[in-house]
Amino acid sequence: MNEGESFIGEVITELPPMFVLEKRSKIKLKKRDLLYKPNYK
Repeated sequence: MNEGESFIGEVITELPPMFVLEKRSKIKLKKRDLLYKPNYK
């Protein structure tokens, strides 16, 4: 979900136990922190 310069996403895969995030965790990122942005129209 796009909120201006921020994006809110959800982790959709299982991560190894050493990660802080779990499946279905919500994360908020700044546009500048994205490594890949799909070219949706």
